[in-house]
Amino acid sequence: MIVDEILKIEDLRTHFFTDEGIARAVDGVSLSVKKGRTLGLVGESGCGKSMTALSVLRLVPSPPGRIVGGRITLAGENVLSLPEIHMRSVRGKLASMIFQEPMTSLNPVFTVGNQVVEAVRIHTGAGRAEATRTAVEYLAKVGIPAAHERMSQYPHQLSGGMKQRVMIAMALCLRPALLIADEPTTALDVTIQAGILRLMKEMQAETGTAILLITHDLGVIAEMADEVAVMYAGKIVESGTSEVIFADFCHPYTEGLFKSLPGRTPRGRKLYTIAGTVPSALAFPDACRFHTRCPLAMELCRTKEPPLVDAGGGHRCACWVRCGGAA
Repeated sequence: MIVDEILKIEDLRTHFFTDEGIARAVDGVSLSVKKGRTLGLVGESGCGKSMTALSVLRLVPSPPGRIVGGRITLAGENVLSLPEIHMRSVRGKLASMIFQEPMTSLNPVFTVGNQVVEAVRIHTGAGRAEATRTAVEYLAKVGIPAAHERMSQYPHQLSGGMKQRVMIAMALCLRPALLIADEPTTALDVTIQAGILRLMKEMQAETGTAILLITHDLGVIAEMADEVAVMYAGKIVESGTSEVIFADFCHPYTEGLFKSLPGRTPRGRKLYTIAGTVPSALAFPDACRFHTRCPLAMELCRTKEPPLVDAGGGHRCACWVRCGGAA
């Protein structure tokens, strides 16, 4: 399999300048996704996963947000140096995104068919008839019944799950080099979810699409991801192949995520939860950002930030206790 890097993020920093101070939503993230591969990005809400994805397409709300540092390379293009007018050709065809919130992602004054057809025509140059056939085909593929009839409906006439499937169809029908899927199956029942994941895999096998998959569902990660990056408080704290992360995770935060899975708790016992909350992006500590919640924390963890180091076999971890350097 060809393993060219489709997406490479280096030391990305996306900050929000607010009246309360500077919120470092993404604070030094580096990751890459190769052709035909899937990278799963996991972590609690508020850790910076979605903002990392929005930064790739330069969709960070501004003001108050701004990409203040780093480099994003997409299929060889330095995204951060492109004029805004050129980003139109990047968004959609080169990189498509399935947004987390389907309720606000579709334009309420146009039919769903119009919106999917327009995306196909703009990014592929297809005529209206061909674009309409493509739109109907993909609406059917994502499980929308009577797809041709649904083309004439407006977003308010569809359920949340149906809107989500329209967004998925719009992203997949463009057959992008990179697909960013931000919680793509959250609003869907398990049967439709399985079909969507299967469709994403089929497209990837056919076209070599690279996928950046953002989700809270470790079951989806286990099924879909080749590599996994665990994000906490604006940083990557552990990364590696899915086999390594699931069999030999290292960081205490990753351990907490796995212990929180319902299947890991004996019947009749209270579900495990990670104590405390993610620190505010306005005041990240100059130390391990997980130390206030970590049962293994020692004095070094409270005073110095651990680097993301090689733990062997491409496995990387940022933990003073478990990844060496504590002495």
